[in-house]
Amino acid sequence: MDKTKPVSRNPIFSPCNPLRIQSKRKWFRHWIGCCLIALLLVGIGTILHQREPSMAHAQGTTATVTCRLEMNPAYVGSQTHLIIEVLNVNDLYGYQLKLNYDPNRIEILDSDPDEEGVNLSLEAIGQSDDFVLYNYAEDGLIEIVVTQQGQVPLFDGDVILAKGRIRGLVKGSTTFQFGEVILANGSPTPIPSKTVDCRGEFVPAVFLPVVTKNFIE
Repeated sequence: MDKTKPVSRNPIFSPCNPLRIQSKRKWFRHWIGCCLIALLLVGIGTILHQREPSMAHAQGTTATVTCRLEMNPAYVGSQTHLIIEVLNVNDLYGYQLKLNYDPNRIEILDSDPDEEGVNLSLEAIGQSDDFVLYNYAEDGLIEIVVTQQGQVPLFDGDVILAKGRIRGLVKGSTTFQFGEVILANGSPTPIPSKTVDCRGEFVPAVFLPVVTKNFIE
């Protein structure tokens, strides 16, 4: 499978030179946050500027970005889902996140064969009308940058952000550790947040003998 990092599945804004991005990937990552904020400012700043801050934000509530395995423990060699979610959030409009994993212990399987590289399945934000700037998993790093567009309902409460199909390569525990995470509302204003890493346990598969009627007799 071609694991070349996709530059974008949508046109990049003028402040980010595409040729420069393709030649220097590290520079691109530094510009990701800038592009996300620029999109929010240009696309929805004037539309939602009269929106009142939520009561939860006024009271200093902090959203929690975390992850978990759909099946934990899971069998080595079998597939399960890595779920990335945010808890207790208000007015979520877009986000940027990085999540590190050990590629010697975990294989991320592609969730969207129509796109280049290895992608996760984007859930709440990342549908056809949304803007996906980055969505890939490669060399021990998951990175997603996505936002809604226009005047649309925002997300509150506990929200699943993405799901990734994964396979455990060896037995034992492994840690998924968050890097930089930015949540944004429609103002645009950063949403106060914290991260909680997660662990997964993989155990050897158990094969039971098949008992037949003739064997019993």
